[in-house]
Amino acid sequence: MEKMREYQAEQLTRDLDKPMPAGVRVLVEDDVLRLRGVQTPEELKDVHQHFLLYYSHEIPLMLETTRVSFRITLLVNRSRC
Repeated sequence: MEKMREYQAEQLTRDLDKPMPAGVRVLVEDDVLRLRGVQTPEELKDVHQHFLLYYSHEIPLMLETTRVSFRITLLVNRSRC
């Protein structure tokens, strides 16, 4: 969830003049608090299913963006050495 929050923040703040895209549900603090309050495997499954319901379409893009950022960071660090 933290990675998704970072990804959304990056995407939404990239161009502040553009309106928020339709159909985007921003991950809010309540979602994270709900995860932190999980006490049973069933509750964890419910939170996970809720997350997938709203954000599954964004997960592949988030993962690819994370990979690209990580690779760029590695290349920059290697070029400094």
